[in-house]
Amino acid sequence: MPREWRVYRSKKVLSAWIFDLNKRCDFIRNWALKGHPASFWLAAFIYPASFLTASLQMYAREHEKPLDTIVFEHEVMEAHITENFCEKPTDTSIYVHGLFIQSAIWSDDTSSLNEPAPTDDLYTPMPIIHFRPKEVTPLCTTHLSTSQQMENAYSRPSRALDSIIENNFDTELPDVFSCPVYKTTERCGVTTTGHSTDFITYIDFTTSKHHWTMRGVQMITSLDS
Repeated sequence: MPREWRVYRSKKVLSAWIFDLNKRCDFIRNWALKGHPASFWLAAFIYPASFLTASLQMYAREHEKPLDTIVFEHEVMEAHITENFCEKPTDTSIYVHGLFIQSAIWSDDTSSLNEPAPTDDLYTPMPIIHFRPKEVTPLCTTHLSTSQQMENAYSRPSRALDSIIENNFDTELPDVFSCPVYKTTERCGVTTTGHSTDFITYIDFTTSKHHWTMRGVQMITSLDS
């Protein structure tokens, strides 16, 4: 694919890239003509992290709360609920679809991450995920995983780093695995904050942090093909 055409990160060949571009345009066009979609296709955004931050800003403004105290909690929906058959949230939360997970699968039966079978694809689709904003006080954020606290600072650079440093990370935290989400399988490039330019956010699962970290579990928004 010509380098001049790469207005967003993609590892697709030209034919797949054109198909993907048309899907992105269709999503934005339908949003403009038909209004707020029930579920957002995260891959449609050139800067998906900015979209997520804007969602937090809407919640903060509606409830007149400081943005620095608003974070997302995540809930994976049942697999039979698709973007075409889910209802629009009545609050400022959002549904997100179109993510793929590597080195794990989501089980509806156990509502948790499971080991993939040898015959499973390298990347498997995730069900719709509910991103629900909630407020936490700056002095009571030790229940969050360290990676989520750092993500809060990364997605909102105006937050004072002192509010993170002063947290007592020795406090016993719940076993939460913060799964990184990337734009592509490349996961390359480094920003001044030390994050990959492919990095978008973390999605938290209440499960064994050590196990799934060692398995190298991650999510992406766009496959190579």
